[in-house]
Formats: sequence, C-alpha cells, structure tokens
Amino acid sequence: MYSILFIDLSSDDIVVNIPEMPQDRYWVFPICTPYGDNLINIGNLGVSKPGEYLIQYDPDNYGLETENIPDGFAGVIKYPMAYGLVNSRILTDRSEEDVEIVQKLQLGFNVSRTIPRPEPPIAPPLDLTMFTKPEYNDGNISSCHEAVMKVAAALAPYNPPYVTSDRDWVAAELRKAGFNNGTFTQPRGSNLTAAVELAKKTSLAFMDKPGVRQDVGNDWFIVSEGYIGKFDSHYEARYQIATTAYLALDPSESVYPFHEGDLVVEEGKSILFTFPEPPKIKDGGFWSLTVYGPDQDLVPNDMEKYMVGDRSNLTFPDGTPVAKGDHREFQVLLQASGIEPPTNWTAK
Repeated sequence: MYSILFIDLSSDDIVVNIPEMPQDRYWVFPICTPYGDNLINIGNLGVSKPGEYLIQYDPDNYGLETENIPDGFAGVIKYPMAYGLVNSRILTDRSEEDVEIVQKLQLGFNVSRTIPRPEPPIAPPLDLTMFTKPEYNDGNISSCHEAVMKVAAALAPYNPPYVTSDRDWVAAELRKAGFNNGTFTQPRGSNLTAAVELAKKTSLAFMDKPGVRQDVGNDWFIVSEGYIGKFDSHYEARYQIATTAYLALDPSESVYPFHEGDLVVEEGKSILFTFPEPPKIKDGGFWSLTVYGPDQDLVPNDMEKYMVGDRSNLTFPDGTPVAKGDHREFQVLLQASGIEPPTNWTAK
C-alpha cells in the first residue's frame, strides 16, 4: 500500500517520523525528486531504525547520514532541492485484516515538526493548488504538452539537477526551450507535438544502447543500475522510465524484470509462465508477477486477481506450497477473463 508525502524545504528543514515496523514486513520510505530520481531510501532492507529523521536542505549534496549527527535523530537526510516527494510502500497480503494493520502503520509516517533555517527562503512555499490552475491543467488548455512545459518552468528554478556539474548546461538548454524566470513561452517556429515525438524516439533509442539493460533470459530484461531509480545525467532514461514507471525505486531496493514486447492473450488461448524455481529475494523482501494493460494500469477482472507472488497461495504441481522453499519448477496461468479458470488452477 502506498501513501504520498510532499516535501517542502523552501524555508525550513523538516523532521519526519518513522514508526516501529514489524520485522517480517517489507516497507520503504523513499525520498524522491519531482523528476522521479530515487535519491535516498529508509526501509527494512537497509535495516533502518525507527525514530525522527531530519531532512536538511543541502544544495550540493544528498544522502543519508546515521553517524555524527545531532542527538535525538535516527538519521539526517541531505537533500539538494526545494521540493520533493515520498511514495512510501508497505507490503500487504490484501486481506481485510492486513489492510487495516497497514493503514495504522501508514499513520506513523508523518512530519512531526519543522526547523527554521537562518538563511532567506530558497523558494516560495510549495502550493499544490497550482495544479488546479488553468495554465497548469491539461484539461483546461488546448495542449497537454504546453501544460507540462508550464509546470516544469514553474518548478525548475528551485529544483536544479542533483548532479551539480549539469546545472549550468541544463539551465541553458531550458532557456533555449522557452523557460524564463518561472514561465514558459513557446519559441517561434517550434512544434510541441513534434518535440514530444522526438523525445520519445530519442529516449527509446537510448534504452536500446548496449549496457542500458541486461538480458536475463527468455526475452526478459532488467534496466541496469544508473538508468532506473537514480539516473544521474541519463536524462533520456529518466524520461522513458517516467512515462511507464514514475517513481521506480533504485536497484538497491527493487528490481523490475520486464518482458520484451507485448504479451497478447488471444481468444481461447492462455499464456503459461514457468518458473524453474522460486525467485531468490533478500530477507524481508518480496516478489510478484503483475499484469498491466496497454494503459499501464492493472487489468480489471472479476476475480480481482492482479498479481501472484510470495504472498499468494502458490503450490507445486504435487500440492506442496511454494513457500516451503523447494528449488523446483512451478507455473502461473494467464488467460482471458471470459474463460472459466480450471478448477485445479484457481486457488493455486
């Protein structure tokens, strides 16, 4: 389950509270930039401690410090922008009882207080109502692309690249694109629709470069470290991931295998996924096989079955639970919703 926290360091540093979490449950509190860079993670995989964490503005550095920090804090988070966001995740098995437990745990993630800085504000306060204004809302102007550019122009001055050596040339490119003091004016002779198509082609071509992704077998791939989660200067990769997996986590936290090409379940046909053995995961982690439609959303179905994984009641063909940890083959069936699932598959 997810919960969103927006970060505003325009004038004050903030203190966030991380609650005591059950040892056997996956959770993560990821600190992300507005652009989708996952800079810092607090969570069970990193054996993070509960308590208060100070999120401190530092224009030139980012990271988590747990030693030589002020008394009373479990950690100090250096963050190089005025604004950011957290999309915290807590694992659930989706049962009503477990969902209630997670909802209570979610309440423990909160901003407990702010600490004023002596310096002048670095930005105006973050105003989320800006997204309701006509100039920033694609439902109220003729071009979605123009709305995106205007939002970017409004936020970019206060959220420069975290790679400090990129800041000057990125700012220069944004000026060429029509960004000026928080506003966007489309350059004469430009075509935003054509520019977006070029950006798509450029980013897709970049993702096909050697080393950007790794072939893990049977037409499955993973994006290599440095091109997902935390992108550094790879802006083409960040663009592509943002269109399909905004706020994807760094590979140190999560890996996202994907299948090359579209999987089509033809009428009257099924797809059978064969696992040679249960996926290997870190202690406290989890795995899942999730099906998304062409719109990147979960595929609706009467069974309300969207994924299977280590939280599912999976069994080997002889009925032994996969959770027992045997290193042998098992299968997952994917078929059209109009076909009644075979009895021996439904509960497995």
